[in-house]
Amino acid sequence: MGFGKNVVSRLTALALRLYSVVIRQPLMNAAPYGFNKGCNEAEDALSKWIQNGSAKQTCIEYDNLKRCWFTFIPDSVNTASKVPLVVHLHGAGGCASLPAMGWGSLAEENGFAVVWPQGTSHQIPFVPDWFPDNILQLNCWNDGSQLFGAEKAGIDDMGFLKTMLQQVLSEEDTVIDRKRVYMSGHSNGAVMAQRFAVQTEGVLAGVLAVGGLVFPNDSCKAEGDRECWKEGQTVPEYNPTPIMIVAGKIDEVSPYDKRRNALSGALPSVEGWAQTNNCSTSVEVKHDKEGHARIVYSGCDNGATVALLSVEDAGHHVFTKGRGQFQISPVNVIARCEFRYLPPPPYEPDCQLSDLDTTSMAWDYLSQFQLPTPSPPEAQHEDKEHEVNQQ
Repeated sequence: MGFGKNVVSRLTALALRLYSVVIRQPLMNAAPYGFNKGCNEAEDALSKWIQNGSAKQTCIEYDNLKRCWFTFIPDSVNTASKVPLVVHLHGAGGCASLPAMGWGSLAEENGFAVVWPQGTSHQIPFVPDWFPDNILQLNCWNDGSQLFGAEKAGIDDMGFLKTMLQQVLSEEDTVIDRKRVYMSGHSNGAVMAQRFAVQTEGVLAGVLAVGGLVFPNDSCKAEGDRECWKEGQTVPEYNPTPIMIVAGKIDEVSPYDKRRNALSGALPSVEGWAQTNNCSTSVEVKHDKEGHARIVYSGCDNGATVALLSVEDAGHHVFTKGRGQFQISPVNVIARCEFRYLPPPPYEPDCQLSDLDTTSMAWDYLSQFQLPTPSPPEAQHEDKEHEVNQQ
């Protein structure tokens, strides 16, 4: 019975994919995620999307592994002044060479830089030891959720991302404003971006998390507790960080209204961030014409806010089509899901789409924030002397 359902499901998916090719409107694959998907690691892998501006690949050896990223500086960047940087982390099964969240077109339009780093490929956890190693491989990040092979393999993605950022900021010191570095992620990449935010200090001015719902400072009941985001504990030096969380209300991968292992659900996630950033209890709820709700916590420490954008009838998607040379398809990637009730239920394809660009909305949100300017060492020294003299 299960085998028959699986065959029907696959045939249904194939029919929908073929339909998407005919009408030239991809169903999900704005970001072509999948098992055993080799990434294009060539230096010119982004040439399909980038003709205006410089896109360079950088590779280093970190922790005995070759780790790479792409840096994109559009021609629109004004080199007379320093500009923001967005670091985007792909989801599990994604690639740095498939820039699917629309950051490329936004960078061109708004004049900022983008970095796309590459995760590492591992077999998914929870398969038997006898299972062949070259099957069910996923490119992923060690996000601390206990759901991906990078964590099981002990990959130091925190160290890699810190090292990568240090090198990018050093090499592009005349271009990038260190006070305006933001991190974005989808799914596994969204959880990794949140882990980076809570485990660093004074690095990120803001975070976008799409389809990756976790609760910072989650309480672990015991060692190995699977319903716990064990890497979500804030470091002592943590500075409250603005964050926008985007969640599809019919997402079955990182569910909106229920817990899935370390994935907490949407409302617990935004509430956890509000607690972590010491926000006031004031909550602003806005509904746009499509019925999407935005919850905003304000009055947080460090001038931060916490926002949740809930997207009706949307699953585990990247909610943008990109524009210009980065255009992924003529139609956006939000599900209206005409096919949702086709047999065998429940079937959640990434189906026909409405015109909502949450990446653009996130940029409007994130670009309000920047890190405070640190006091110069001389001023800090004078302040300390003044405190001593007062005593």
